[in-house]
Amino acid sequence: MSVTPDQIYSQIEGAASALEKLSLKEREQKPHQQFGDNYNNLLSLAKEAMPSVDARRWTPEVVIHKPAMGIATANATYVEILSYFKQLLAILSEGIDPIGAFTVG
Repeated sequence: MSVTPDQIYSQIEGAASALEKLSLKEREQKPHQQFGDNYNNLLSLAKEAMPSVDARRWTPEVVIHKPAMGIATANATYVEILSYFKQLLAILSEGIDPIGAFTVG
């Protein structure tokens, strides 16, 4: 079963909303691997939901830096990932029918 643009839109919107609540100092930090992996998964789902989108429009995957010792982190800051989420929301909004998206029952 494939994912639809409106399904993945809500998940990405929630993630972006959480990042917007971070302080400026926190936004400059690099997230742990789990957050980077989650972003990459959401990107993959967005691409699945919108297969006809030109590949040049998609945001990049986040590379995970795994040091020999210490905590693995995403190779992007929270503010960069927030920017990527906003771009994904713009792309996904093109695949959402505004009339159908708000229909009840």
